[in-house]
Amino acid sequence: MPNPPNRHMHRVGGGDGRGNTDINSAYWKAFVMALQTRIGGAGNDRLFYAAAETNRSIPASEYIPMATTNEFLYNEADALIPLDEPVYNPGNGGYCAALLQYLNLYRVTLTDTHDHDKADKLRKEMTDAIAELRVAKSAALKAYNEDVKNGITAKGQGFPKWCEQNDPSIKALEETMRTKSALFDACQNGDGVASNLNTFRNRVNDAALGAGQNPGICMQCCPEPIGDIAAKIHTPPGQPKPPIAQEPDVSASYWRAAYVLDPTYRGTMDRWSSNFEKSSAHNSINLDIQSAMNKSWKDLGYEQVAAGFDASCAGFIRVGASGMETSKYESAGIEHHQTGVSMSMFWKEMQLFNVKRGTWDVPNVRQTFALPAGHAGTGLGKRAVPTQFLCASGFGLKCVLQGEAKKAFNEAWERQVASKGAASVRICCFGFDACAKYDKKDEQESSTWEYDAASGTITINPTPTFGNAVLLGICCSVVEL
Repeated sequence: MPNPPNRHMHRVGGGDGRGNTDINSAYWKAFVMALQTRIGGAGNDRLFYAAAETNRSIPASEYIPMATTNEFLYNEADALIPLDEPVYNPGNGGYCAALLQYLNLYRVTLTDTHDHDKADKLRKEMTDAIAELRVAKSAALKAYNEDVKNGITAKGQGFPKWCEQNDPSIKALEETMRTKSALFDACQNGDGVASNLNTFRNRVNDAALGAGQNPGICMQCCPEPIGDIAAKIHTPPGQPKPPIAQEPDVSASYWRAAYVLDPTYRGTMDRWSSNFEKSSAHNSINLDIQSAMNKSWKDLGYEQVAAGFDASCAGFIRVGASGMETSKYESAGIEHHQTGVSMSMFWKEMQLFNVKRGTWDVPNVRQTFALPAGHAGTGLGKRAVPTQFLCASGFGLKCVLQGEAKKAFNEAWERQVASKGAASVRICCFGFDACAKYDKKDEQESSTWEYDAASGTITINPTPTFGNAVLLGICCSVVEL
């Protein structure tokens, strides 16, 4: 697997509250707007994040171990995204880690349960049971010693065996004492809450330590249609449709399950994308840069995104070379030009695929293990967590440059050619980190790109995420930690 591209997003100053002077941000808004035309906008309860800097291939084929796929998928789906960012950025801590942090804050005490009277009563009952057992055992032991002395009972028989045969009340009193002690301990620990908490905490901790085997995030092979292109899963003639993958039963084996992603899901997605690859369907949409320049992130449904947010680090198209970290790529300078740039995306079909969690659901955890009133919790507040992946088959990007914008890109390109050679030049556009098409040596490269210098046309062909499906974005819901 190639190294993941840089995921650190930077905010830039400038802008008048609507981003009019931040042309670079406008390109990102146009990209998000184009995707939103296919799946609907963002809102308070449903947010959409462009995949951006995470756009790379999830390794998934019959030749790749499922655990490898799972590790990548876990890292993608385990993200916690601040509400003031419109771009999917898994560098802000994980969902599973946040739950563990929350559970570690929880302490079960009598102060929490406010049940001192019950504890006092059970303590007395336990103390009385212990005293009664002590008196009964003392009397029984005296009788046992007399029997041994008189030869009635063999010395090797032992006191416990003698009690079973001669004084059954001892066993009953021992059972009563154990029951009273257990009830008192349970009360002290919140009537079983502490035991449940420890079990749950251990499971979450196991999951956090073994992301590749984490069952906390399960994928369902249940597709949802998008707009007017209601995609359907095709099954080869004569073969029955596979059943929808159900979440495993909650059990010890489930918590330590070998895989997060059910094989049925992967097979379904591969089959979906492969069939559409053979179809003649073709869709495209132009990125409306001019409209985006007059839009704020709030206009697009992102209530808490600050003006001037820039998700691209240093330009929505950056130029670098093989061996360089993506963060070191230089801006192509295109974002400094309001004209001479046209951008479009093309695809065959789009599909939403659900991300289904197990019992790591935050509201359920908060209800089961409620912190005392006034407790600040983890301090993370509200965050977005992935609920669906937006994927497209036959996806690509095309950028046509003219005039000064073309000149700026050519200069950046030529600098890298002079330094590293044409075959080594790479570009990053909307997070798709691409190598030159004729230099593709590794099947796991994220994308390839071609440049027609005469026409100023850049074409980017991403390596698929599943089959021929590329991950474009993530639909999220809001949780409070």
